[in-house]
Amino acid sequence: MVIRRLDQKREMRSLLREFLECVIRDTIIYSEDDPNARWKTVTAMDVENALSRQCPTLYYLGGEEDSEED
Repeated sequence: MVIRRLDQKREMRSLLREFLECVIRDTIIYSEDDPNARWKTVTAMDVENALSRQCPTLYYLGGEEDSEED
């Protein structure tokens, strides 16, 4: 049972590592291909584009929008 659990953990770590490597590689490609980029800075939009390429359905899980009730 312990060996199976360790094997599952190793497999999950391998899958996560592969996914993150792909996302990071795509993020760098998006940031380098931006014709308006003056700096070598990765933006949130670059990461969002890379993630949308890996998994097409993304949900925004941020905080509430800036809305004030009068």
